[in-house]
Amino acid sequence: MMNFAVVVVTYNRLELLKECLECIRNQELVPNNVVIVDNNSTDGTGKYLNGVKEIIEHQWMVKHEEQNIGGAGGFHDGLKLAMETDSEWFLLIDDDAMIAPNYLSLIAESIEKHPSILAYSGTVVTENNIMIEHRRRFKKAEVPVPIEEYKQADFEYDLCSFCGAVINRKVVNQIGYPERDFFIWYDDTEYSLRIMNVSKFLNVNNAILNHKTKIVDATSGNNVTRFNWKTYYGYRNIIYSDRKHHMLWVGIRYHLARWLRAGISDFLNPSIDKEISKYNLQLIIDAIHDGLVGHLGINKDYRP
Repeated sequence: MMNFAVVVVTYNRLELLKECLECIRNQELVPNNVVIVDNNSTDGTGKYLNGVKEIIEHQWMVKHEEQNIGGAGGFHDGLKLAMETDSEWFLLIDDDAMIAPNYLSLIAESIEKHPSILAYSGTVVTENNIMIEHRRRFKKAEVPVPIEEYKQADFEYDLCSFCGAVINRKVVNQIGYPERDFFIWYDDTEYSLRIMNVSKFLNVNNAILNHKTKIVDATSGNNVTRFNWKTYYGYRNIIYSDRKHHMLWVGIRYHLARWLRAGISDFLNPSIDKEISKYNLQLIIDAIHDGLVGHLGINKDYRP
């Protein structure tokens, strides 16, 4: 029988975490190990986890971080702890990922059929819509797998989010752990770029994960708004990854030039609030600089 560990990273979403853990309990194929990383939550998560029966009985493990180290740090530490167990396969999810009862069993069936593949995933659904951005191919740039391919039994691809990724112990032994100092965003894509040297991902289309988040409305018009602090980490980590994986030409063409062009254009546009455009342009410049020189970790100017 397949031997699975589930790694869950949580921060200040106690009710979602409770539902997520219930989904793990209800798996047809019960995981051998469950590792929960609490990123120093302030909403009672730590107290709740200390009372969870499986943790008290040492069937599950919990790591209480001393500070919020972001999703990237959480997956790094969680996977490292999972590697100390006897599990051969590791499922990575956030606290808002609700895996269907047959998620692990369907993945296990596919593993039996494809012994040479060492990385798997299921289909991510939000509000009954398949979210194709979680499964992408790398063709000079990142391209989501077309929705039509989800009508098949499965498909191979390159870049996987940590929303339902399942990887083999051999992969971790060969490539190590996610970038701890990314803090948030793009840690899963950078890790996928390393996994590409070992194995393709195989998406098992009828293994469903309900991602309990909101679909972002991309039709909000041309209004320029102040960037969220998370944007800094996304941009920085992308540029750092481009450099790390010797793909700076990709970064210059598809990332750096496009961001700078948009930032400068907004700054020079008199109809856009100058304080907003100035802040956004400075964020872009800081992110590009820090990505190029390798300044990772939490930036004091862009804190949660």
